[in-house]
Amino acid sequence: MEILDLTQDEYFSLRGDPPFVSSTSLKCFREQGSWTYYHQHEVQLVEPKASSSSMKVGTLFHDLAAHMGEPSWLVLPDSHEGEPINMRKKAHREYMAEQVEEAAEAGTYAVPMADATKVFDMYRAMQDNPAVRDLVNREAQREVVATGHMQGVAVKGMADVLLDDNTIIDYKTTSRNTPAEFIQDVFRFRYHWQAAFYHQLFSGNRFFIVAVRNFEPYEAMLYEVPQHLLKSSTVANRQALDDLAWCRTVDNWHSHGWDGPINIMDEA
Repeated sequence: MEILDLTQDEYFSLRGDPPFVSSTSLKCFREQGSWTYYHQHEVQLVEPKASSSSMKVGTLFHDLAAHMGEPSWLVLPDSHEGEPINMRKKAHREYMAEQVEEAAEAGTYAVPMADATKVFDMYRAMQDNPAVRDLVNREAQREVVATGHMQGVAVKGMADVLLDDNTIIDYKTTSRNTPAEFIQDVFRFRYHWQAAFYHQLFSGNRFFIVAVRNFEPYEAMLYEVPQHLLKSSTVANRQALDDLAWCRTVDNWHSHGWDGPINIMDEA
């Protein structure tokens, strides 16, 4: 494993030849098959989907948490010369355009007041939970980028928080109310696959997920991915990486249904 001093944007731009495999791209390979993976990640012939509003809030929250409540972005004002912002007014449109331009010149971006307020409230909710607060406020490396090899495949990853004992903390925003509902999402969105990927890449110790509700009343809950689940998910990840390496070696990215008809009952 090699730790790299990269920003988040630099991390996402880090490709390699052949491309580094991330937990996200490996998930695509496992869930959607080699053909989709090839076009989305190996040669990037398919444009990534546009971010949803919840994804944007999640990105803002990650940034705020990584900087311990001091965001790298600027907040757009919600008033101008004593009046609430009204984008139908030319003067207000020009004023807001100036704010966005100033943020860009400063090397950052501008965030609407409503989004910023929401994200700050979510951050405060995280700090209100003593179990979460005691963990995330420890001395740690944040947004840690690493590259390495798994099964002979070059991989990359970025841990939200890496404690001195190699405990990993991952932030998630959620629309779920209860632990039972969020745990369903852990398996639905394959968070355990990601946890195992990072656990192997960073030679991890324990793996925690801090889940913060993205609607009022904001609340944060702390989850731990058990070792047995990390181990079983690591085995499955390694098999997928072996399969991906084979696809590269023989340059064969054929996927579902290429070898004959798919039995409907097998997929039921």
